[in-house]
Amino acid sequence: MRKIAAVLIITTCMFLSGCGFLKSLDSCKNVREYWKSHYSSEKTAADQAYKKLFEAAENGDKERFADNFTEEVRTRSDFGVFLDDFFAKYPKGLSKSETQYHAHGSSGAYDNGEKKAIAHCYYTLTFEDQRYWISMGYCYSSTKHPEELGIMYLSVMNLEGYALFTTENQARLYEDPDYEYTKEVPLVCIILGEDTVKARLINEVPYQWLDTGAKKLTEDEMRTLLNEDRDAGIKPVIEKIGEPNVATRSYAGNSYTYIYELASSDGEPLYAVIKTSKEQGRIIDAYACTADKCDYDNPLCGFKKPTTAP
Repeated sequence: MRKIAAVLIITTCMFLSGCGFLKSLDSCKNVREYWKSHYSSEKTAADQAYKKLFEAAENGDKERFADNFTEEVRTRSDFGVFLDDFFAKYPKGLSKSETQYHAHGSSGAYDNGEKKAIAHCYYTLTFEDQRYWISMGYCYSSTKHPEELGIMYLSVMNLEGYALFTTENQARLYEDPDYEYTKEVPLVCIILGEDTVKARLINEVPYQWLDTGAKKLTEDEMRTLLNEDRDAGIKPVIEKIGEPNVATRSYAGNSYTYIYELASSDGEPLYAVIKTSKEQGRIIDAYACTADKCDYDNPLCGFKKPTTAP
């Protein structure tokens, strides 16, 4: 009986020390240790990682911050460079703002007793009158390979930083479709000013913006223009009102997005977002959008399935 009691006491002490099942997240040094002995859902795990990462960031604690990343990332020869650069640019106070969570894909497997779960997400927030995006990939369950637990990548970007990143990343992807930015750069903070990059938020997406001097049409004027001869593509539109403020190719395929600023009746910026089958190709559809949403119920140009024809 004495031996049984001793075993129970030792076992209890093990649970009450370190980061065992009975310990809270606050008692654990990092999410890796917590996830080893606790089950978390995809969103809960994201919130846990966010808490641990940005508590350390706000305190300037590089070591505790870095301990949340996977072993593969932490042991990279260049991780120290990424870490120093991140802390040099991170704006303290950022994480105290109210956030909105957005799931961005996940994967999981259960095979021969092994469970593994990976997820991707991003948070949006407003800090000092600027919009920010915090993107993260994380492995929050790996029963046979606990060294895989942790943050796989993390990025913090403001509107201008995100817009420039998107432009440059798309250009790199055109050259190399297999390029993966998050594997090349697992930790980054890109915060730029309006004097460096002009950007607009359109339908919750950051775009690098060009002041082309294009004529601002009303919604009805743009609707009429786009439907005059949609098969002729975007070229007649450019000839009549000028170059678009945004012209960007999609990540997948050859479709293009062209954006013009429209004349607004209430002072809120309004845009025509036009999709074409290829560069200056046939118009697929077009909608009037604000910074946060698109009016899909009243298209500027109704959807028409693209064809292989010019």
